[in-house]
Amino acid sequence: MSEITNPSTRPTGKALVGRNLRWVREVVAERMSDCAKMMDVHICTWSLWEKGHRWPDPEVMTRFCEQTGVTMDFLYRSDTTGVAEDVAFLLLSAHRELLLPAPAGASRARAAVLQQSLEAV
Repeated sequence: MSEITNPSTRPTGKALVGRNLRWVREVVAERMSDCAKMMDVHICTWSLWEKGHRWPDPEVMTRFCEQTGVTMDFLYRSDTTGVAEDVAFLLLSAHRELLLPAPAGASRARAAVLQQSLEAV
């Protein structure tokens, strides 16, 4: 499980997207190469996206969201609103910093409900 970090040190821009992309990939595919193959992109391209060195291709990200149950809002803003419940549960279980504090525009009510369900486990 990752450490809870100070909100002022959270990644932004490409680094934020890369981190969120990696977190989702870790939930849906064991290896980076599996995810790259699933999305029909070269492993080097996927790696550059996860490392935050390049912006991901929007069309590929749209397909990725459709296939994994996440949303573009999650990938680009860490907003779990609209993410499939099972995927959101796994993401929040592994990365509790998603609960503190909610990003601007995120659903605080949903975050509170998911936090309660995590504490019940």
